[in-house]
Parts: sequence; C-alpha cells; structure tokens
Amino acid sequence: MLFSSHLLNEVELICDWVAMIRKGRIVLCEQVDTLKRTYSRISVHFALKTSEEPVINVPGRLLWLKDPGSNDWVAIYDGQVNDLASALHSVEGHVTNRSVASLEDIFLAKTHAPIDGVQAE
Repeated sequence: MLFSSHLLNEVELICDWVAMIRKGRIVLCEQVDTLKRTYSRISVHFALKTSEEPVINVPGRLLWLKDPGSNDWVAIYDGQVNDLASALHSVEGHVTNRSVASLEDIFLAKTHAPIDGVQAE
C-alpha cells in the first residue's frame, strides 16, 4: 500500500518504510526504524552566545537549528554522538540532551528545507 502525506508525524506512526521527495526527486528511501537508529536530535549549549551556525568538523550529516534568544542549538546528526561531543569542546559547547530525531528532523537534515514554516538557520 502507498500512503502519501506531508504530515511526517503520521507517517512515522503507521509506515514501515518511507520515501522522501523534494522537488520531484526521491532524496531518501529507507526503513523508518533504520532512520530512527541513524539520526539523533542533540541539544547543545554554548558558553558564548552566537547567531552564527557553529562550524564543527565531524563525519556525518549535521544540521543546526537555533533556539532563539539563548546560547542553545539543536543538531540533527547522523554520525557518532561521541564524535560530536568531543568536537564541541573546541568551540566551548556541550551536549545537554539527546533524543531520537523525528522524520521532520530527518527531512530537514537531508534537504536543509523548512517544514511547516520552520526555517533551518
């Protein structure tokens, strides 16, 4: 059965496989469980307040989302969290929370595109 929806939280609840399409092209086709094991949503606090996206050299796909008005950012990351945590020390940042990324987070990371009016910074 094919289920088509832009409401990724619904897709996440009822589908075993997901294909994500951006501008008419498939950008991802994978089992939902595999994606959930691969991507993390990581909250990061930086000692210094910055509006600029942190520049950190780590293997894997990394997307930063800014928490307005604070020194906190969220990283959507498909690499090893320990690698990111180690790299953060060089820019005075530390991981404050880690959770499983949602399909919306993963779509953003794969396409760097806004969903539902939320603009990736």
